[in-house]
Amino acid sequence: MTDYTKIGSILAAAIEASGKTQSEFAQEMGISQSAVSHYLRRETLKIQTLQKFAIAIGKPIIITLSPDGKEIQCDISQVSSEADTATDACSPQE
Repeated sequence: MTDYTKIGSILAAAIEASGKTQSEFAQEMGISQSAVSHYLRRETLKIQTLQKFAIAIGKPIIITLSPDGKEIQCDISQVSSEADTATDACSPQE
């Protein structure tokens, strides 16, 4: 059973669902297969690394937050280091 409490497990499932091997995926990210394997064993990753995964998978990575019971979804694949773009990547859900 996959442990979805660890980000690496979620990304491993996404890679598998994409039909790509770790080697193919690594090539698209411009890193080694062993680096991909290392990331998939991690519990935490930097936003920049998640953005690279999103590009290689070809899908957005959405984080859902629920402050005060109101959902906000943020597409982190669209967040850059500029402070104002984070707001553009997040939207309230109804």
